[in-house]
Amino acid sequence: MTVTASRPVAPAPARARVWPRVVAGVLLLGYGLLLVIATLDPDPATAGTTGTPIEAGSSTVLERVFAALHGLGVPSWFGFTELEILANVAVFVPIGLLAALALPRRLWWAAFLAACALSAAIELIQLLALPTRVASLSDVAANSAGALLGVALAALLRALVPRRP
Repeated sequence: MTVTASRPVAPAPARARVWPRVVAGVLLLGYGLLLVIATLDPDPATAGTTGTPIEAGSSTVLERVFAALHGLGVPSWFGFTELEILANVAVFVPIGLLAALALPRRLWWAAFLAACALSAAIELIQLLALPTRVASLSDVAANSAGALLGVALAALLRALVPRRP
């Protein structure tokens, strides 16, 4: 008679609850890597200038775009600065969302703090090591707001999708 040791297997519902967190974690790592590459690239296209490629060479295009938007009813006070703030908020919504979904529900605050720390680290590296980039506390604030929106969206999704028994 052969005796084989078997590893205990978790019941199917417990395993099924883990997969969404694993998928969210993998997506978070991929998106986070792309975000870090995009924000820490010294951008040779703007060598000798500071800011983003948009700020460096596309001002006439931006002026035309904003003129068209203002003609369509977008308020005249909405310009590049406001667009940049909204972009900084938007780029961190997926970070907050995916981090909150990758962690257990009770650790939502850790997802938010980790996203804020990531934003602060990016800006600090830009300040200390990337002279062609402009580090800004307002970027950290906007990124953090985006992360908080993402965490809130994760909470909403979890509230709308019933738990499995």
